[in-house]
Amino acid sequence: AVAVASNHDLPTVPAWWSSLDIELRDRLKLYPDANEAAYQAKLRQRDQAQLKRALEKEGLLTKSLNPQPDEWVPLVYAYLARSNSFAALVQLADLTKEVDPVNLPGSTDQYPNWRRKLSVAIEELLDNPSAKEVIEIFTEERGAHRAVLEKSTH
Repeated sequence: AVAVASNHDLPTVPAWWSSLDIELRDRLKLYPDANEAAYQAKLRQRDQAQLKRALEKEGLLTKSLNPQPDEWVPLVYAYLARSNSFAALVQLADLTKEVDPVNLPGSTDQYPNWRRKLSVAIEELLDNPSAKEVIEIFTEERGAHRAVLEKSTH
């Protein structure tokens, strides 16, 4: 199994948290009816509450903490890094805290699919503070996770 928070067809973590993907689809009239955006927003609030509970359970978030949309990136990736999945993957667009999607499924002329570039040059990515933070989290969490797995199998 592979644990992921996002991919090229899904919103980035900051966009998901702030529901920018729902707003974009609504603005571009990609929903089948006028009530769909409100319905999706309601589902998103439910999903956000579930994510908060999961992060609290793991000790990654306290009930009094209310992170900004881009501050969810390290929290979500710490959670994924702790998962039992054989692999946990990082979306580059999350490392650079992008909010615009690279691809918007269901759109054709409405959105410039596959044209968005990262806001950080690939050569500079490893110097990006957010990327460094997530790499450190994965190094710590996946290393500890692997040690636990090795102990349990011996």
